[in-house]
Order: sequence, then C-alpha cells, then structure tokens
Amino acid sequence: MPVALEFLNLIIPVEKIGSHYPGGFSAYKTHYANLIGGRVWFDNYLVRDGAMNPMDMELLTGEWESYGLKGATEENGVMVWKDFCVADTSGGPTLPCNWLIVENQSARHTADDSDRLIHRDNVAGVLHPE
Repeated sequence: MPVALEFLNLIIPVEKIGSHYPGGFSAYKTHYANLIGGRVWFDNYLVRDGAMNPMDMELLTGEWESYGLKGATEENGVMVWKDFCVADTSGGPTLPCNWLIVENQSARHTADDSDRLIHRDNVAGVLHPE
C-alpha cells in the first residue's frame, strides 16, 4: 500500500520503528495516537510523518537519529538515505533511497506490491503487523 505524500515527508520503514523505538511499533502507535490521521499515517511497510518547513523536518530526523536510526550516509562516494528517507511531494527523495519507490505523490516500500493508497483519512482502517 503506498502512502500519500504531502509537503515534506519523513518516511520510515515500520521494521525500523519496531527495532529502534522504545517498546516497538505498538508503543509508537500509542505514543503518537494524537498525530495518526493528522500528520502521521502508515501502511504495513512505511510510516509517513511530515513537516511544512526544513527546520521542522530537521527536528523530526534528529529525533529518529536519537533512537539510533541512520539518516544520510555515504555509500561508494554518494550520499544516500539509509534507515529513513526525506522526500518532497513534488521532487521525490532528497537523496537516493534504495528501498523506496516514489511516484504520483505517493511512496511505497520496494517489497510492497499493493495498490491501496493510505492517507490521513483512511489510515484508521489499516491492519498493521507488529
């Protein structure tokens, strides 16, 4: 299921939240319940959080780096996204991201082949793995 993109998007694989966020993905959903359906939505593979300006996005990425996720890193002389990705709605990922496909103002994990678009209005009906 692709997730809809809006403005500036922080895309994090659910598995990374499960392994790095204190208490895992279940705790994340509980702690961020007031933001789900607002600036946060997710499918079975990806969580989308967002910001309207670069300073707020920097705060979001810094928070996830404090949990041990790696953001931008150098691979073979090229800067790429590793554990999460920042994507602009119109321009796509700001650096290459080998686990993410961005098209039609949406993002999907490379392992995801479903078509249902998840956004703020339908995220509540999604069944998610732990």
